[in-house]
Amino acid sequence: MGIIDQEVILKRNEINNIIDDLSYILKDIKREENIIDIKKRINEPYTFMIVGEVNSGKSSFVNALLKSKELAKVSPQTCTDKINVIEYSDKPNEKDLIDKYTKYIGRPYEILKNIRIVDTPGTNSMVIEHEKITESFIPNADLIIFIFPANNIEAGSAWRFFEKIVQKYQKNVIIVLTMKDIAKEEQIKINLENAKIRAKDKGKDVPVFVVSSDMEFEGKDSGFDEVRNFIINTVTGVKKEFGKLESLANQIVALLYDIKEDIYNKKKNLLDQIEIIEDIERNIDISKKNSINEIELWINIILENYRNISKRVKNKLEEEITVWKLLRRSFSKKENIRALEDEIKNIYISELLNTTKEISAERSSKFIENIKDMLNKNIDELKKLEKTIDLKNIFYDFGEQRKKMIENTISKIDEYIKNEKFIDLIKEEKLKSVNSAVFSGTGLSALGIILMMSTQISIFDISGGIITGLGVMTGTVFAALRKNTILKKIEKSFDEGEEIIKNNLESNLYGVVELIYNDINTLFSNYEENVLIEKERLESLNETIERYISRLKDFIISLGG
Repeated sequence: MGIIDQEVILKRNEINNIIDDLSYILKDIKREENIIDIKKRINEPYTFMIVGEVNSGKSSFVNALLKSKELAKVSPQTCTDKINVIEYSDKPNEKDLIDKYTKYIGRPYEILKNIRIVDTPGTNSMVIEHEKITESFIPNADLIIFIFPANNIEAGSAWRFFEKIVQKYQKNVIIVLTMKDIAKEEQIKINLENAKIRAKDKGKDVPVFVVSSDMEFEGKDSGFDEVRNFIINTVTGVKKEFGKLESLANQIVALLYDIKEDIYNKKKNLLDQIEIIEDIERNIDISKKNSINEIELWINIILENYRNISKRVKNKLEEEITVWKLLRRSFSKKENIRALEDEIKNIYISELLNTTKEISAERSSKFIENIKDMLNKNIDELKKLEKTIDLKNIFYDFGEQRKKMIENTISKIDEYIKNEKFIDLIKEEKLKSVNSAVFSGTGLSALGIILMMSTQISIFDISGGIITGLGVMTGTVFAALRKNTILKKIEKSFDEGEEIIKNNLESNLYGVVELIYNDINTLFSNYEENVLIEKERLESLNETIERYISRLKDFIISLGG
């Protein structure tokens, strides 16, 4: 018969398997320490403390109790000046502690995986240091065994230590009378009763057993089965151990419920983060719409300015295409046709160029300001998002990843706002594109207008040479008669030019909007995806925790809890 119930071992293994699975699961969320601590307590070996005077048979008792003659090799028969802690080790080893009074002895015996023996020096040879250190083991002892020879229980030092223990500690204690094979039957009977009486007088009713180590190894009625039955019933058996396992299983369940609560709070936290991310996305969408509206207004103002200047050119030509004015310009040195050409060039090119630049400078500033406002708002949102990130416990890697992502994004946005190339993109490069669209994209440069007018009026050739005599008169009359036709052609060209300008501006400026907001979306990308992945992991973890809670509850029921 062993001293540990096999059902206890099976149940220990079952809960150990659950803990091993949970340790792996909880490692990702930095909560494995709690459950590892519980596992240590489940797997702590039962601690038996052996107390008695020198030569009372302590070592022989230990060997017989654990059915292992090899343990006799590590008995304190030759080391009576030390407290020997005998426990499991993969390889044989011995280690003296710094106090010089304690020795840890490790041996690869299977029984020691569940049992640890604290073998004390003889009570009659204990010094003060021995006694202090011995007492330090008592709080963790599952059973304290006092050993007396069956033929002599008059060990005063052992009884004094017995009295001290029972008065100070509430521990399982038994008395064992050893070497019954060499004691007389009458001695055994008297000493058995006297041991019970003395124990009661010292403050505790304790069981008293009579055993023989030699008879145990010979297979005779040694008395050890009674000792083992007592140990199973009160220390290592189902009755006590199942209560301990139930208590520890309930602690694990409580830990899992705590994690579930943490998961719930994290999911709420993620919803708050999603709201902030949605605010960021809304800010970007609103800003893009505002930017498109700014571009639309920008283009409309340029076109309106173009129409006004075109109208002035048309009015000027309408005013000048008369017989008398054309004749006068044909023969005037200062206010000739060339002067009219320069005047129209000035209106159409210089004035249109300058006003367009002014319009674009003003509108581009508003355009940039809109983007800056949005980016600054989103920096504030990111800072709010950063404050919601909890770097403790659940999915620390995600929290740390998102925190770094936010810090990097804020840094990039700051750089993006301050980056002169971004501003130049609107204020310089695209203004050139605007001017190009107005002046070269129309297909109707100022010079083209003048050449067309000159051709239609026919008052000078391409080289500017003046046509004399009857030719001037004929040309002047011809031009005046064709005035409406000339103006309609010019007006049509202006309209065609306006359409070309509009198309070119829309292509260029709306293209700028797409380019800028693609960059901006890249800056803020991955947040929602990152949060949604974490949310999925939390939901999966929650389902897993639920399964293990159910499994542990079934385990508790199987213990009779």
